[in-house]
Amino acid sequence: MPNVIRILQLFLLWISLVFMPKKSIRTYFPASLFASSLVIGMCSLAIPYKWWSVKGGWKGKILNDSSFIFGPFW
Repeated sequence: MPNVIRILQLFLLWISLVFMPKKSIRTYFPASLFASSLVIGMCSLAIPYKWWSVKGGWKGKILNDSSFIFGPFW
């Protein structure tokens, strides 16, 4: 069930881009790209510094992080 929710969050974002005005996408794209790159960096630093742990090992961590960063965070 959690995997279905992650996939829905990911696809709903990209489907909703069709309904957004092009001007707002062009305006906010650089800021969301910059913020996403910061979160990707933070998530990659969390592994060696052990800031948090995720059940499922690497596969679970990559799935959780990518579904959040490229889904509702954008």
